[in-house]
Amino acid sequence: MKRLSGDSEITDIIRIYIEKMFNIRSLEMTSDEILDHVQFMKVDRSGAFDALRQILTLGDLVKFAKWNPSPSDNELSLMNAYLFVNQTKIEERPPNP
Repeated sequence: MKRLSGDSEITDIIRIYIEKMFNIRSLEMTSDEILDHVQFMKVDRSGAFDALRQILTLGDLVKFAKWNPSPSDNELSLMNAYLFVNQTKIEERPPNP
């Protein structure tokens, strides 16, 4: 499995996931606009919402403030990306026999 080189890649992958999963044009939105569109998660998936907020916030710092995240920052974003996907994915159920 290829390791992601940093938060920028993680953020891009999560934005693509959001676009495909929720039909939200997240690649063309700011982080705040994305968070506004997924407010519904605050009710029953607050962990996913908080994970997404951390990923997007760090991604913005890296992209716009040219901030250099620590390895632990990148690791947190990666763990939050897994958490976000696991809490928002649609489980496929096998057909009944």
